[in-house]
Amino acid sequence: MNRFYIILSLLLPVALLAQADIIEEEGAVETKVETAEPKAEIPGMIEKNKIEYYALPGNKRLRLKVESGDQISGVRSTYVKINDGSFLPDNDKPFYLKRDGFYRVEWYSEDQVLNRSGHGIRNIYLDSTAPVIEQNVLDSRVNKRNEVLETARLSLAATDAGIGLEKIEWQNAEKGTWESYSAPIALRDQAGEHGTGTIHIRATDKLGNATALQAFQFKISSGPAVLPSALLDDFPEDAQPIHIPAEGYEVGEIPPDSQVEYKIDNGEFIPVKSGERIQNLPPGEHTITWRYTDDLGRVVEKTYRIVVDTDPPETILRPSVED
Repeated sequence: MNRFYIILSLLLPVALLAQADIIEEEGAVETKVETAEPKAEIPGMIEKNKIEYYALPGNKRLRLKVESGDQISGVRSTYVKINDGSFLPDNDKPFYLKRDGFYRVEWYSEDQVLNRSGHGIRNIYLDSTAPVIEQNVLDSRVNKRNEVLETARLSLAATDAGIGLEKIEWQNAEKGTWESYSAPIALRDQAGEHGTGTIHIRATDKLGNATALQAFQFKISSGPAVLPSALLDDFPEDAQPIHIPAEGYEVGEIPPDSQVEYKIDNGEFIPVKSGERIQNLPPGEHTITWRYTDDLGRVVEKTYRIVVDTDPPETILRPSVED
C-alpha cells in the first residue's frame, strides 16, 4: 500500500509549535499531515475557502517535503508541481516557499512497478504583509501646519490584500487607551489644552500581521478667516476713502494655498495672485470688495470705499515782482 505525506515546517522556535503534532528532522521543526485530511499545522495558520493562509514572521520561510512509503516494491520517485509549472521529481529533497502569494502545490508518487499514488493538492497562501491604512479628514481641510477646523473628524480605513482585515485601532497619545475604530473621530474632543493632539493608529489582519504605528498630529484652528496682512496694511479701517493711483493697485503677498478675489462696485469677483496689478479701474469714487478664502476654506469679505484718481494735477506759473 502506498502512503504519502506532505510535511510543512516554518522555521520557528519549538515553543511556538507546542500545540502542533511535530517531529524534528535535520534541525528544523516539521509537522506531518496526511494529505487526505489537512489540519492546522502551524499556530496562526487559518484555513478559508479551502486555502491555507500562513504568516511568516521575521523573514522566515515555509518548508515543504513530500514523504512517500511503499511496503511492497518500494517508492521509485515522487513528483511535485507548483502553480502552472511542470511535474518535476523532488529527489527526496524539501522545497521552500517564501514570497507572499498563492501557491497550488500538487504531487504524486510511483513505486518500482509504476503503480501511481493518488493526486495530492494543497492550496497555500503566504501572507506576511500588514494591512494598508488610509487616513482622511472629514468636514475640514488640513493645511500645511496640520491645522483643522473645529468640525474636523478623522476617518480611518484599511485594506489587506491577503486573508483580510481583522481590526483597526486608535489611541489618543495623551490618554494611552487603545480603542477599536468604528466611526470617524471628532478631533475637537481629542485636542489638549492648547488645541493640539496626536492620534495613534494601527491595523491588524486575521493572521496577526500588524502595521507599524502611525500618527496623525493636528491643531484646532478656531475663529473666522482674516484678510492677509498685505491687504490690511493697504486698506486700513480708518482711512476711507482709499486713494488708488491711475496705474492701479499691486496685490501684496498672499499666503500659500489660499485665494484672493476682488470686485468693483456690484461687478463679478475676479481672482488675483501675489504681485498682480489691478489695472484699468474706472476713475472716481467706487467700492472694492475683497473676498479671501484661507487654507482651511474659511471665507471673509470686506468692502472699502476707494477713489481712483486718474486726473493729473493742474499747474500754472504765476509771475510776480518783488523787491
